[in-house]
Formats: sequence, structure tokens, C-alpha cells
Amino acid sequence: MAARRSAATRSKPESPRKPWGTKTSELPKYVMDSLYQVYHFLGKETRQRVGLMMKIPVFIQDPQVALENPTLGVQEIEVRLEAGMGDGPTSARIAVVDFNADTQKLTDPVVWDQEVGWFHIPPPRLGEGDSPPAKEWLPDAPPEKSKAEEVYREFIEKSIVNVHYHQLNVWAVVQRVLEFYEDPQALGRPVPWGFDGNRLIVVAVASQLAPATMRAETATPAFRRYSQ
Repeated sequence: MAARRSAATRSKPESPRKPWGTKTSELPKYVMDSLYQVYHFLGKETRQRVGLMMKIPVFIQDPQVALENPTLGVQEIEVRLEAGMGDGPTSARIAVVDFNADTQKLTDPVVWDQEVGWFHIPPPRLGEGDSPPAKEWLPDAPPEKSKAEEVYREFIEKSIVNVHYHQLNVWAVVQRVLEFYEDPQALGRPVPWGFDGNRLIVVAVASQLAPATMRAETATPAFRRYSQ
């Protein structure tokens, strides 16, 4: 029996590393709803402890350039964890759509797990009688205390080929820029979009070779990817 329990423990898929060891899911929903409304009045440490923020690793350089100096190519940024987070990722003001104009392919969105508080790759479509596979979480960022180049290089190499990580990377960057301007130390108020509606649609990888652009008729920023 002990051997079987030990084997089961080893085979159980690990959950992702949760920032700051938050226990958001243990707070009643009415408490979290109240905390979301007073987010800007809470200190940074309080936001972290109650689970109103999360750290997301993003590329601060082009991934191929980051490989030349891995420890400077990736950085964890802090973004607001909102009520109603969804797949895509999708938040109250931003939604990511991964449509490639070159291939005319629409990629399934990365999946948000509300209970765990992190993202995983969309599960494959199952046939009748098939059992759902274990969730495949997006790559964790390198440990904060590790500055070893090989650790960062491994993370970058995994993330470059993961289209769902690119979706998260794009959302986190746009979300953080918006939060920066809405912070009480900046404008201190919501920044309205210059179009009808309250959600900006961001195209994660629109095509290759061209730089990031903005389609005025749809108010849709489109990110590009460079090929070697």
C-alpha cells in the first residue's frame, strides 16, 4: 500500500509555482469582490498577500536576442489579478486573439485556471470515452534566487516554441502599461479607449517581418514575429 501511495504521489502532476504563496481561493467570493473594488487603496504587500497580484515572466528583449544574454532577456512583471479573468488571456479591458494573417490560422486561447490562479495549455479534443489528460501548465519563470545562465536559457528555449506563452506575454505587457498610467501615482483614473466599447482586442502574432502596428478601423494592435 505504501509503495502504491508513493508511486501515485510521484505521478501526480505538479501545480505551477504560485507567486508569494497566495491563498486566494480560500477567501469568500464576497470578500474578493470587495477587495477588487478597493485595489488602488491597498499597499503592494497587502495586494500580494490577499492574491490581487500575480507575477508573469515576459521577454524584455526579442527572444532570439535574449538567448545571447539570457539573464537580461526575461523579467517578471507584476500585474493586477482581476475578477472575471478568462481564457485568451482576457481581462476587463484587454482580450488577446491569436490570429495569424499569414496562415489564416486561429490558435486556441491559453486557458485560465481560476482555482489555481495560473494558465495552462488548452487540452486536446477528446473522443468518446477518452479520459481528460493532466493539465499542462505554462513554463514557470526561473527561480528568483537563480541567476544561472543555463536556467534562463532553458526557460527561453521552452517559451519561444510555446504559442500559448506568447499569448500570455502579449497580454501581460499591455496590461502592465495600462496599469502604469491608471496608477494613483500617474493619472489616478481609468484610461478610456478611443473607440466604442471597453475592451481592446490584441492580436498576439498577426504576421511575420512587419513591426507591431495598429489598425485604426478596428482599434486592434497587432504584434509581429520576426523569422530568422
